[in-house]
Amino acid sequence: MATFGLKLSIMTETTSTSPPSSTSMADDDPRSRFASIVTVTGDLIATTDPTHMSYATPCAEYTVQDLIGHLVAVLQRIAVVGRGEDPFSVP
Repeated sequence: MATFGLKLSIMTETTSTSPPSSTSMADDDPRSRFASIVTVTGDLIATTDPTHMSYATPCAEYTVQDLIGHLVAVLQRIAVVGRGEDPFSVP
């Protein structure tokens, strides 16, 4: 998997041996949907062509690489919040 200079380990480091299963959560629990979205997004990032990193995105201020970096930072903040720490401690 290409990381394009980004630390993507946050998507593979877990404190649980398995992701939450949809059967262990209530139907309205957003964690199952979020886990699915993270998986799909991680797969998309992993298969992004490195030659496309400088391409524009619908967000005018972000290139593809900037957008990937932003998504990774958001996941890092979510992990920090989950540990009860300050989300603004993540750059």
